[in-house]
Amino acid sequence: MNTPARPDLAEVRRSYQVADDVMIDYRPRVAGLVDIPFTDARRMTRTEGALLDTLTQRHGLLGLRNFAGLADQAFAEAERRYPDQPVPAGIPGDRQREWQGNDGHRDAFRHCYWNALMTKDYGRGWTSAFATAHEGVPGNWANREAMDLYNNAVGRQIAADHPNATREQLAGHVAQAVRDGRLVVLDARGQLAWSDGVRIGRHGLSPDDVIGPRLPTPGTQSSAAPHGRDGEAVAAMVAHPMYAQAAGALDAQGMNPLGAHVVFNGAMQAGLANVHRVSLGNEVIGADGMPTRHVFALGDRLPGTAGRDYAMVTQRDLETVQPGDAARAGLGAEQARAAALAQDRTQAPRVMGV
Repeated sequence: MNTPARPDLAEVRRSYQVADDVMIDYRPRVAGLVDIPFTDARRMTRTEGALLDTLTQRHGLLGLRNFAGLADQAFAEAERRYPDQPVPAGIPGDRQREWQGNDGHRDAFRHCYWNALMTKDYGRGWTSAFATAHEGVPGNWANREAMDLYNNAVGRQIAADHPNATREQLAGHVAQAVRDGRLVVLDARGQLAWSDGVRIGRHGLSPDDVIGPRLPTPGTQSSAAPHGRDGEAVAAMVAHPMYAQAAGALDAQGMNPLGAHVVFNGAMQAGLANVHRVSLGNEVIGADGMPTRHVFALGDRLPGTAGRDYAMVTQRDLETVQPGDAARAGLGAEQARAAALAQDRTQAPRVMGV
């Protein structure tokens, strides 16, 4: 079997680095809002905590328990498939346990399988945000961070390619990816290598150097599990720069940044190039006859786009419009403008042979 083309590992190291986040002591919250008394705090990044809040808002405490179970399953399956190995010479005695669980094939499988499981239950967009935020611990070592972020992405792709696979079948697909050299491990010198180029049990440990980020801290979003076209649209929306602008603008006004998908959609429909800030308007009566408020997203119009320099949504929209619906509508508006612009260019008169 021919191995598909693989990216340059030096570029993987440069590109798969996320910005440092702020660390917090997180406790589970009822509906993602109120701390549950007598629960133990867990140290994590601020964005991880915000994303777990969105999970409990949608799925409740049972959803949070399921989430923890996915991590346990990934750990257990990785240890079953890749049991402890004799420790190579050169690994310090106080780091031998670390070596067993990190930087090798067990670690690669675990991250990849964990992301496949989360994608199956919570969708590709939320999983991408959470797994990326998980690597935002300040001072995370560059090679280990790149390895984990890359393998995470492969796991999400495996789940997207096999939407009807069981958990056991996903584990098989991930194990095949390890054998085929589609995942990244560290070689004996601690440098990035493909999983088929390092013998099991012969990997090293990551050097402790840190390099600058290439990926921003992800925004928070719903943990609905959109599949197929919905999942692709939501992932594209979250990756769009204006989505992060919308989330930041809402947060700056003390509003829930989870409404970023609605602001994004409104800005796209209005033909805005960006979102500078949001402003809360006066109370109005909504289409359902109930009181609500307008929310104005202010930005710059795209060149050649007629209209106003703001988009208008309502607080009710922020509470009810689903991410998949907003993503399809917003990205559809962008595609329609691009198609219209391309048609204008083909129909424009040629001047002086140009």
